Amino acid sequence: MNNEITPSDARAAIGAAESAAARTRRSARWVAKYIGVFGAGFAAMTLLLGLTRLSTNIPAVLPTLWGGLIVVMLIWAHRQRAIASGLGRRVPFYFIASGLLYTVALVVGITRFKGEPAYWIPAAVIVGAPMIVGAWREWRA
Repeated sequence: MNNEITPSDARAAIGAAESAAARTRRSARWVAKYIGVFGAGFAAMTLLLGLTRLSTNIPAVLPTLWGGLIVVMLIWAHRQRAIASGLGRRVPFYFIASGLLYTVALVVGITRFKGEPAYWIPAAVIVGAPMIVGAWREWRA
């Protein structure tokens, strides 16, 4: 029995491995969409809390919207087959950064700028920015 591999067999094996790696990277791009949707959700919630009276008139609407988004996204994520290497180290940073900015935007905005678009629109962009940047970075990974 001969255990040696020919150069052409080696090239074929390397080509197959590169092709599989490229397919896996493409399959793992769902994470970028996932992060981007949550970034848009953070921004939308910031706008809704700052510019509408939903939180006072119908208090259950905003938590229901946010909870619905979370449930849909978790179900979608559970159905995905590939996860990029190092994702567990990168993604929490995006969520934590947006969460902290969201908290600051709400604390400052609700006490001082309720209903003022000049505050809430830039605040929404800033709150969603870490997630959008994260989505872009994951798409390129």
